[in-house]
Amino acid sequence: MSRRVVLHIGAMKSGTSFVQSTLRRRRPALAREGWTYPRASIDEVRAGLGRGRPGGVPDPEPWRALTAVEGDLVVSMEFLSFARPAHLDDFLAPFADDDVTVVMGVRDQVRSLPSQWQTWCRSRGTLDWPDYLAALRGEGEGQVAADVHAAHTRVRAPAVLRRWSAHPAVDRVAVVTVPAAAEPAELWRRFVAASGLPPVEVDLERARPNARIGYGSTELLRRVNGHLPDVGYGEYRRAVKALWDEVLAPRSDAESRIVLDRPATEAAHRANAVVRDVLADPGAGLVLHGDLGDLPVTGEPAVEVAGPPPAGEVLAAGEAALAWLGEDARADPRATDARELAARVAAGLRRRHGW
Repeated sequence: MSRRVVLHIGAMKSGTSFVQSTLRRRRPALAREGWTYPRASIDEVRAGLGRGRPGGVPDPEPWRALTAVEGDLVVSMEFLSFARPAHLDDFLAPFADDDVTVVMGVRDQVRSLPSQWQTWCRSRGTLDWPDYLAALRGEGEGQVAADVHAAHTRVRAPAVLRRWSAHPAVDRVAVVTVPAAAEPAELWRRFVAASGLPPVEVDLERARPNARIGYGSTELLRRVNGHLPDVGYGEYRRAVKALWDEVLAPRSDAESRIVLDRPATEAAHRANAVVRDVLADPGAGLVLHGDLGDLPVTGEPAVEVAGPPPAGEVLAAGEAALAWLGEDARADPRATDARELAARVAAGLRRRHGW
């Protein structure tokens, strides 16, 4: 008998962590309604994309094992939005006889791009914020900037939506706009409507989005990354999660926000306009859950030119990280140098984790 399958494919920084946290907490209630929400999917999706695989060759077997369940299935994993046409056959092969709904969230790019840079830094990114913005525009220098530009181009919402909606195994594609205001209840309502999940009762107060960090802490992290290129992805991710959650996130209210400059703001508004045009096109076959007004196409930039964070923010974040690692930054006269602090934080992480 045909199953109902929901694939929530992202996009990155469109409320996916909140949705996943809510799904985890309601797993038993969903199971009583005949739905399975797997306990993990990131490694299976990474394998299907060839990430971390010898020669980058995809391995679809972990994904097939993950999705071989009785009854209806919902998977939420934003890395699915990275899938190229060559990957889609393997990701959709287990559902040949099923009713497949693909759900994608889209968010105002003015709000999303700073979060995307933070996520990139959390994955060992090393470009600073002004250079990252230049890379997005295709104006960066070097291979790293070129890779950032190429990756950003591949995951633009219109391209992702076209890829998934064109596949014959997909029955429908629903798009959820992230509310302009921080409204988790409304975001969840839209996701449930888009996915067709049963309206199980949820405690939205207990759902956890990603913890936010400020500009200075993000700058510290990207400096630390330059000293850890040899650390395995899994080990790095676990260590940085602890640093992020326990040290950097609690400092967020004391630090400045990451904001777009004029060129980036104008580019973000143009990107929003393209998404709005796709969503408003009846021929695209997309089902909208939300409001096109959540994707503004005009507005003044916060700053004319993007600059670095205040030096004191970076130093304070570094001192806090060293204290967490059991070291005293002020015992070293070089502690007023952000580069030296970042190197010492990286060395402390190596000692703590035995790298």
